[in-house]
Amino acid sequence: IRDRAALCFGPKNVFVIAGMNKVEKRIEDAYKRARTFAAPCNTQRINSMSPRKTPCVQTGSCADCLSPDSICAQILTTRLCRPDGRIKVFLVNESLGY
Repeated sequence: IRDRAALCFGPKNVFVIAGMNKVEKRIEDAYKRARTFAAPCNTQRINSMSPRKTPCVQTGSCADCLSPDSICAQILTTRLCRPDGRIKVFLVNESLGY
């Protein structure tokens, strides 16, 4: 939760470092990737530290659940950077994370 809050109203400067595997042509594709690929992988990864009760922990696939433990219940979209220049995005030409 803390990392998403920083994008909205956190520190004076935010640096986002992301691999090209996270870049999609359309916003709909990005949402789909986040929910059906990244979220199940991350839920399984963090489950040992913070147990989750979601279908994707068991199956590795998104079930479009409404579980209180869902990590894809909220997806943040940033259209504009306010104040200007506060958020800096660095794209790395390799696959990083999910």
